[in-house]
Amino acid sequence: MIKKTTYQIFGRFGVVLPKARQFGIAAARGDVPTLTTLLAEGVPVDAPAGGDLPDIVTTARGELRDTAAWSALMIAAWEGQIDAAQMLLDARANVNHQVDMATPLALAAERGNAAVIRLLLDRGARTAVTSADQKKTAMVIVAAAESGSVESVQTLLDDGVSADAENTGKYTALLAAVDRGHAAVARLLVANGADVTRKSATGRSVLSTAVHAAIESDKDDRFDVVSALLQASPELDLHAAAAVGDIDTVRRLIDEGAAVAAMDRYKETPLGLALRTGRTEIAALLLERGGLNQRTRRPLLALAADGGGPATVAYLLNNGLADLGTQGGIALLAAIRRGDAETVSLLLDRGVDVNTEDGQPLRDAASYGRLDVVRVLLTHGADPIRADAAGNTALTIAQAAGDAATEEILRR
Repeated sequence: MIKKTTYQIFGRFGVVLPKARQFGIAAARGDVPTLTTLLAEGVPVDAPAGGDLPDIVTTARGELRDTAAWSALMIAAWEGQIDAAQMLLDARANVNHQVDMATPLALAAERGNAAVIRLLLDRGARTAVTSADQKKTAMVIVAAAESGSVESVQTLLDDGVSADAENTGKYTALLAAVDRGHAAVARLLVANGADVTRKSATGRSVLSTAVHAAIESDKDDRFDVVSALLQASPELDLHAAAAVGDIDTVRRLIDEGAAVAAMDRYKETPLGLALRTGRTEIAALLLERGGLNQRTRRPLLALAADGGGPATVAYLLNNGLADLGTQGGIALLAAIRRGDAETVSLLLDRGVDVNTEDGQPLRDAASYGRLDVVRVLLTHGADPIRADAAGNTALTIAQAAGDAATEEILRR
């Protein structure tokens, strides 16, 4: 029987792995004694190691990375093994060893490993990564912002990295934080002078991106990122002003000739944004200036139901601004998708058919896992056995999703 040593790390079927692979595994595990032993046996410190990471890992941005060629220091940085990283650097590992667009510092930043970032910076790590053909540049602070680690971003800022540093394509750290919904990181970058008005190469502005991300989210803190950006007192366009509730700016911009019904790059109008954020006073002003027939992406009632809440829906209905007969069903489905049980209840109380579209409301609620909405729909007479063309009922949908709570209610 082969006696297993501290550095003879076995793979499947009891096969001793190559020493370079063992070296990578030791780095991933923070096993400094094994790293020391393997170095003494002649394993090159920057040899492709791979470790026990999957052959492919997914970055915060959803990119796939091949780990097979990573050095032990890259692996230690990715895994946050600071003692192993310290030992490898002392053994003269290349702090800027690069595989494709990955370096030890870039990998530590992607994972938000602030202590490793500090160590690597102290050893001379570069804060920008450039492709071999010089056509692509990635700033490490952008990766740190994507990770959501305030400490990592602060560490890079303390080292002198600009808050406005940008990747190829003008993708900044602030835009990265906004895309990920990291309000604390956005607030830190703004406090350090990040330009809220800058746009990416595709024309995306930070503020409009944050506004639309907040509108599409159903999280309680969905407007925290927007609030962080507003600390910089940026100049608002009509769409942003409508969404954040700045009626004075809305009025001024209209008076200055801003197009009331213009669509932004997300196909939303100022009126649509006002309705989806529950800004009824601004919606009234936009309707007064732009008319009831101004074009929007969806019917007004559906826009109000998709985030504006019951008060906004009631505002439209009470003032004769939306037709329940033609818009009610669409609005009901929008409120269900949002998980807004109060708006669902209001629409049903006003006369929307709970079983419209052959029972789609209840099936949608089951599909989205909206338990409170399921209860409201059942209370208003939703039919739990209504099936779609494929034979799916709310019950079978809940069963397929493994949603025991919804299934139990539907069985009652």
